[in-house]
Amino acid sequence: PKPSPLADWRAQEAARTGSYPGYHRIRLQAVRYTQAGRAADWEFTYYDNGRLTHVLNRNILANARHAYALYWSTPASAWRASFHYFRAFASTFRPAPASR
Repeated sequence: PKPSPLADWRAQEAARTGSYPGYHRIRLQAVRYTQAGRAADWEFTYYDNGRLTHVLNRNILANARHAYALYWSTPASAWRASFHYFRAFASTFRPAPASR
């Protein structure tokens, strides 16, 4: 795992924006996430086969041995109606213990 989820997402954004047609960053910021010591959200839109798609990618540093990404993607038109699903799985996610 990278020591800084935010720095990791910044590097990922710099390397990958060209692969997302019409890429538009909404936000890229550190966030509080009770299941981990550090986390960052990368939220953006892009066109997938002509359809505007909205993405939230949460980078989670659980411990020195475990990092995770919770990736939520949906058509932009369905974002508000379906975002409760992301909140549900983000709130119930539990990282593996550091000893594994």
